[in-house]
Amino acid sequence: MAPSLKTEAAQPGPVTPAAPAGVVIRGMAMGLWLVVGTLLGYGVLQTALKATALFGG
Repeated sequence: MAPSLKTEAAQPGPVTPAAPAGVVIRGMAMGLWLVVGTLLGYGVLQTALKATALFGG
């Protein structure tokens, strides 16, 4: 006769609350602003360098 297998349900560990959705969205928005601002600054710098090379002699 096969031995009976008694299994017990695993006890869940402590659950940490997830970050509120607003925090995640705000972080993503700030990251997007950082990327856009950096690219905008790069474009302005390139335009200034090209104008200097073109008109500066």
